[in-house]
Amino acid sequence: MDVQTAFLYSDLEEEYFIEQPPGFIEGINLICRLRRSIYGLKQAPRVWNQVINSFFVTISFQRSLYDPALYIFHIHEPNQPPLLITIYVNDMIIISKNITEINRIKDELRQKFDMTNLGEIKTLLGIEIIHF
Repeated sequence: MDVQTAFLYSDLEEEYFIEQPPGFIEGINLICRLRRSIYGLKQAPRVWNQVINSFFVTISFQRSLYDPALYIFHIHEPNQPPLLITIYVNDMIIISKNITEINRIKDELRQKFDMTNLGEIKTLLGIEIIHF
């Protein structure tokens, strides 16, 4: 799954000002105050991570103690393995044997964020993935 314009979901706590973008017609030499994070801002990945972490905690995921990019959801049914989500900036991989749970989590993510389903994973960080 890919979160579209992920950094724009993050409200900034600090005040940041930028010069008006090239091609902006109204006024000359205006300064813009940023209310939301934008791509290129040093704090953008950090505040996006806070947003997505807060969302996952709200829907009962636990962040891994060993890898902060891994979230675990324990399915409360007998003999069901957990559902795992790993995140790399704005891309997510959802892993589970339970397709119903995968679809439920995808729906919850789509309700909160504008997302694109990239389908079955074929490569990850240059590593080829083979499904059995």
